[in-house]
Amino acid sequence: VQLRLMICSQEGERLGCVDLTEYDGRKADVSILIFNLGNRRKGFAENALRLSIDYVKSFGLQTIYAHILPENLPSRNLFTKVGFAEQDDNLFVYFL
Repeated sequence: VQLRLMICSQEGERLGCVDLTEYDGRKADVSILIFNLGNRRKGFAENALRLSIDYVKSFGLQTIYAHILPENLPSRNLFTKVGFAEQDDNLFVYFL
């Protein structure tokens, strides 16, 4: 099962998306993408990730995972800032 949530500006411009995959009722993988480089590092991803976490709490999920490459420092910093804990080199975990 996959759920894609679009990140849009107040004017309706599509800025990116949040994907929840591998949903099994207890856990899901999350990924986030801001399409245009010019829209990155402006808080859109952080706000979308926080809203997505609040949204999926109603699904009864217990854990959200994110697989992030070591060289993707902006993403690693974002997920850590939002409350994900690094479990190993590529795996970040958020317990609901």
